[in-house]
Amino acid sequence: MEESSSPSPRINSRNRWWKKCVSTLRARNAGARGASPPSPSIVDELYNSGVTAWYEYLDEIGDSSALVKAAEEYSKALDLAPQGHPLRNVILLALIFALLEQDNDQQALEKIEAHFLEIEGWNELERVYARAIASKLGAAYQNFDPGRSLLHHIKARGYSDAAEDQVVSDLRIVALCRLGSETHIEHAMKTVDGAKSICPSDQPYLLSSILMTKFMLHQDKFRRSGSWEDLDKAIAEGEAALPLKMPLIRRITFLIDVAQCICVLQSSEFGFEKPQERMRDAIGYARQAVELANGDERLGVHLNIVLAEALSSRFANPTATELDEAITLYRKAKIHEEDLEILAGLAGAIFFRCEIGGEVAETETTLESAVALYETVLGASEDNDWNSRVANNLACIYLGRAQHTRDVADYEKARQNYLRAAGLCVNSDDKGYYEEQAEAIKNSIATLLEGIARDAEVEAERTHKSIRVLQKEARNPSSKSKVSTPLLAVISVIVCFFILFLFNGKPDND
Repeated sequence: MEESSSPSPRINSRNRWWKKCVSTLRARNAGARGASPPSPSIVDELYNSGVTAWYEYLDEIGDSSALVKAAEEYSKALDLAPQGHPLRNVILLALIFALLEQDNDQQALEKIEAHFLEIEGWNELERVYARAIASKLGAAYQNFDPGRSLLHHIKARGYSDAAEDQVVSDLRIVALCRLGSETHIEHAMKTVDGAKSICPSDQPYLLSSILMTKFMLHQDKFRRSGSWEDLDKAIAEGEAALPLKMPLIRRITFLIDVAQCICVLQSSEFGFEKPQERMRDAIGYARQAVELANGDERLGVHLNIVLAEALSSRFANPTATELDEAITLYRKAKIHEEDLEILAGLAGAIFFRCEIGGEVAETETTLESAVALYETVLGASEDNDWNSRVANNLACIYLGRAQHTRDVADYEKARQNYLRAAGLCVNSDDKGYYEEQAEAIKNSIATLLEGIARDAEVEAERTHKSIRVLQKEARNPSSKSKVSTPLLAVISVIVCFFILFLFNGKPDND
């Protein structure tokens, strides 16, 4: 958009109705000029000058100077054409179109709005012109006064005769209602249902727009209410739209958003009856989106993250190969965005991969790598509730390793992270679970140490018996065994050190 001292750029690209009205207005202007009296007045001359400039603007494909001149000439003509003048309404209509082609502030829009109100009662005003003006005012007011914008879009809907035009207006009304309260959302839902009922069957692109809008409305309701039923309804609307013909970018959006919604819903307490099947659907949708994007960097990072999330979901029962793919996708996304959720997702995928397929040191797919990523997240995030879940994941890593190695140090780290999770958690049920896990591990450590102590005592007793036998044989002259007293002393010292080593390793229990 070029900057200039005079208003020149258009508000937005011309829509179909606006183009039609702009082009037909040329014929109306020509007719009005032909109807002028033989001796034209100054009003006629100014109006005709404006029409000429309007032609130049249209012919030169947006010559800003011609547009400004047209608006100025029309304004001068209007000032000299009082109420009842035969050309006043014609001039008003032409002026409104010229002004709406410019970039207007709110004050200018209010003036255009006043002009529009004046000619709305004109019986020669064609509905197609009224609809185009109302729609254009609605779009222009959106950044200044959403309420006024909504009123103009409702007015445009009232001037729409064709079902297709009514649906387009309904979708614009819904888009504005989404910015409002819960009541507005409910009104928007009824409006979009009405649009769906009148949508022409031969307009699959339009129907896909309706379903996309309804999909987003259910997501809006979910964000406001937290109701998993609303998210389930969003998924249903999204999947219903997928067989329809639609623009490529809309299909990609549908595919990836539905995949992400499935992942979110399955990770909740709501879940699906067939979780693995639904997660496989999510993987399929996300993979299609990645393929359709064809490496487009504007979309690639988000698409890769969603596919990686689906692939690494435990509900999907992924293979080691699929987890390797998820890890690669997370690492690719990490290059572009150093986001904490990406780091946490990567850590989770690595942990899962190590669980089912073992560690791969060559690719840094190790438990230590997962631990380091989770610790980075904990050090940077300020979301305590999320941090509590990250600490829980760390506890799971240490606990899993301890159960294989019987290493007291790993058990202790698991216990400490469960306590950290409990301290950060805001949900009382989860907090209780973390505390119970920490207490259970504390008991496990005590039991493990008691076992180690018993084993040490048994081993010590066995060693003492061996020493006594050797000492007895050394004192017995008939014994064939010849063990020197110094050797017995050395063995005694070694046993004592062994016992001290076992008991000095005991951790300090709370």
